[in-house]
Amino acid sequence: MSRRKWLGGNWKCNGSKQFITELLGHFNKVTTKSNNLDVVLFPPSIYVQHTVSELTSPVFNVGVQNVSQPKNGAFTGELSTSMVKEFGVNWSLVGHSERRHIYKESNKDVLEKLKVLQSQNMNAVVCVGETLEEYDKGLTEDVLEDQLNGFIYEVKNWDLVVVAYEPVWAIGTGKVAKYNDIVCLHNFVREHIQCSIGDVAEKIRVVYGGSVDKHNCVDISKLDGVDGFLVGGSSLKPDFLDILKVLN
Repeated sequence: MSRRKWLGGNWKCNGSKQFITELLGHFNKVTTKSNNLDVVLFPPSIYVQHTVSELTSPVFNVGVQNVSQPKNGAFTGELSTSMVKEFGVNWSLVGHSERRHIYKESNKDVLEKLKVLQSQNMNAVVCVGETLEEYDKGLTEDVLEDQLNGFIYEVKNWDLVVVAYEPVWAIGTGKVAKYNDIVCLHNFVREHIQCSIGDVAEKIRVVYGGSVDKHNCVDISKLDGVDGFLVGGSSLKPDFLDILKVLN
């Protein structure tokens, strides 16, 4: 099945208003929108409005890196889906490894956030992946199965979900998983979803995240089962456009 490609740029806790304006000056030069590619930028929440206002290219969408479980109320420091939607934002990352491991978000937390996003008809990029210790112990498939089982049975609309496989040990380290491992694990993710909930798995986009850059993206994009990328550091550079061109 031919699936629409997907590319995300996770800026994490980086940038400034001036930096973003300069970066988007490069991105705005891309004016032709592909019918077969979604591109989403994930700036820090405080810069979402600035990013939206500075973007003139029709190619890019804007998302948030995190949303709160509750919709609104007395939840200091949280960011509700209704708030971000006011800025034209319709995407959110969920379960990124830095949220899971640094902030101790559980599979239950990931599920509750996904439910809120689904209730608001917002797109979710659900991240799964193993640590280096888990990889070395041969536990990768067990970890992925556990993380996938934490949410796949509760998804009401799979058209609004992208699954990102991110080996934690490859994020921001310059290390890239072996190409054969990427193929096997992307296929594992899809096959597990198919065995669990049926043929809807064929239309789900499974993307790779783990030190993707302009040098390795060509080869990785050709791998079976890879529907795009979730990019970190390289999305903070004009080089991000080279990755976009590869998927386009």
